[in-house]
Amino acid sequence: MKRNRSLPLQLDFKNLEELVQRREGRRALLAIQNLRRAFPFDLRVMHVCCNAYRRLGYFKKGLAFIDLKTLSDRPESTKTIEGLRNFWAIRFLSLMGANEYALSLAARVLPQEAEEYRLIGEIFLAQFAHEKAEIYFRQMHELEPNLKAYSTRTSLISLADAWAGQQKFQEAEFLVKEILMHTTEPALQGILWQVIGEYLARAGKTKEALAVLKKAQGFFVEQDQTVDHALQKKWLGYVFCKEGQVSIGTKLLQESLDLMKKLSLRIEAILDVERLRFELGILQPAQWASLCRYPGLPKYFQDQAIHQKVAKKNHGTSTITISLEADEYHWNRQKVLGLPLELKLLAQLWLAGDLGIVEIRLASLLWPNEIYSLFLLNNRIEKLRQRLRKVYRIQVLKKSGLYFLDFSAFPKVFVDFDWPKPNFLRVKQEWNRWDVQVFYRISKSCASKWIQVWQTKGWIRQGRKNSYVTIDSNS
Repeated sequence: MKRNRSLPLQLDFKNLEELVQRREGRRALLAIQNLRRAFPFDLRVMHVCCNAYRRLGYFKKGLAFIDLKTLSDRPESTKTIEGLRNFWAIRFLSLMGANEYALSLAARVLPQEAEEYRLIGEIFLAQFAHEKAEIYFRQMHELEPNLKAYSTRTSLISLADAWAGQQKFQEAEFLVKEILMHTTEPALQGILWQVIGEYLARAGKTKEALAVLKKAQGFFVEQDQTVDHALQKKWLGYVFCKEGQVSIGTKLLQESLDLMKKLSLRIEAILDVERLRFELGILQPAQWASLCRYPGLPKYFQDQAIHQKVAKKNHGTSTITISLEADEYHWNRQKVLGLPLELKLLAQLWLAGDLGIVEIRLASLLWPNEIYSLFLLNNRIEKLRQRLRKVYRIQVLKKSGLYFLDFSAFPKVFVDFDWPKPNFLRVKQEWNRWDVQVFYRISKSCASKWIQVWQTKGWIRQGRKNSYVTIDSNS
């Protein structure tokens, strides 16, 4: 006998909603399983169940519910079960901090609703891809233009942020002031004044920004442990420093950093505070250069380092036992071509320093094309940790969901990824296969394989007779 799909389904939704509101996780999961069994291909059921996983904070369980192996490779409308699966996969991955994986799936979703455009726009915004983000936020606003709706007003701040990221500060400020005219909620008013103050500060109008941010401060309570309060402290601290009140400003910037770390915000948010501290002279150039090398950062931070004319430095010392470069490593007095995965893990952790790396980010760096194996990657990382310990006597620690390199390991390791090619191509302009064999002490077949790889990458070209020429060897 077929189950009636109208009233009983609404009762199931109501029951699940009550369980989520009461935070009864186990019973909510059981209700989700029952709904999935009864309506396996119902769009409403998938959306309601995924949203329940999100609100309960069960992001990994949500991904398992979707089943990553069933994701479509083609762009799909969110009005289809395939498109909705792709959409929720992006949402869960973004919430877990795996923006690299989320971005790789973005092209497979054809959004239909304003909220769907907003979410994908937020992913691009987090990667400082402001122009791309603006496209999605504009579509969002066309579908949801009513400024009387609270959700519309909060979402439009993201459009203003995308403009500000492109230095369109006047347009961004005008939009936020328009939102403010339709806002009576004190909490949102505080956020909007903070945003206006931020745009003024970024435009170099620090005196005006200080007045606006002081006004915004009246809407916040000191005990607030929120992202918005962290941003308020960040920009208020910055303009205090700019206006000569350095002790107050420095204290606020540190409080902003501490709160962001406590809230486990993305590393990009934390580093943007450090960028301001460097600009103000609080952070030393070598410290800032080191932070800009954190694994997987958007190009924005590398551009910032170049703009500030900071020389990149490593923390290598005379105690180095293993040296890692982009496509080779030196260990036990040997030069070895290619980096095995455990040494790629070592390099990422060394570059991250005492900030550490969350598991999902580490997985996306080591296995960028293996999103479908996401639930197996933790075991793989554990095996790489074991190999580092047994072979290289290097400990990798795990604390509060973050992986760290043991402090004693830092002096033993040197990482230089500035040169993307093997060291051989730095020192040799014209050479032959035998030179590669001698340099790396490898076989004829192995040398031939690497020469083919270098040709494919465009690093070398055929020379006279059996020789090869390195292309732009000093770049």
